[in-house]
Amino acid sequence: MALNRGLSVPTYQTVDSLRELAIEQPDFLLESSFELVRKSLPGWDEVELEVEVDVALALSKPTEQTKMDARNASIVRFEMLPKLPLNLATDERLWVALTFGPYREYVRGRFPEAKRATKSPTNFLENHYFCGGRNYKRSNAIARLWWLGEISNFPDSDEESLTGFLVSRQEIYSEVTDRPKLFTSPSVRWAVLLGTREFFEDSGLEWDRKLFRNVMVELDFLAGRKHLPAIPVEDLTQITKDLFERFRR
Repeated sequence: MALNRGLSVPTYQTVDSLRELAIEQPDFLLESSFELVRKSLPGWDEVELEVEVDVALALSKPTEQTKMDARNASIVRFEMLPKLPLNLATDERLWVALTFGPYREYVRGRFPEAKRATKSPTNFLENHYFCGGRNYKRSNAIARLWWLGEISNFPDSDEESLTGFLVSRQEIYSEVTDRPKLFTSPSVRWAVLLGTREFFEDSGLEWDRKLFRNVMVELDFLAGRKHLPAIPVEDLTQITKDLFERFRR
């Protein structure tokens, strides 16, 4: 599979202009071709980036969406953008180029008309084509998939299984990504995911959002007193499970 090393991305000024259009002419952005949108807004740069823009992302029935999101997260992280540096992964221009360009039809299919009708066109664009409030990890439809794959990329675990667990509970993704002391270190976020999954699988308990949040608050507090990345993943996983046991009582 050949990788495209030259991707056209909008300048920061052009991203701002696209945002203005999302407010003033949202239907134009949603319905027009990428070529027409690009012609209407000059200001696109070429960046050197290993990206395979011909990789297809699959759509599914709503009942199978979690499984498909996990599969697509793996595709985006390891096939479409296998060597994406973290500084570019936080660059809104890249994700805007992908959602308005080669993956605009995926975004339209992933969030069909019936679901889009619950939001204004402007909000729909901000939440799925841009990085809503510069939230590059949770808003943009393609960025979200890449970060799901990145966060759950634990070398000794079933990749899609762990990603599927992360996708299945939005609060897990939100809690981990909103806490820098837990998110920044790969080993810490892996331990949080593994410990959470193993606790609920082993205990047979139904998902408990309040219990999970209490454990995250305690881990965040612990991260302020100890250097958690220095703790082996298996030990930190056990610490996470022990906290669940403690707070369930």
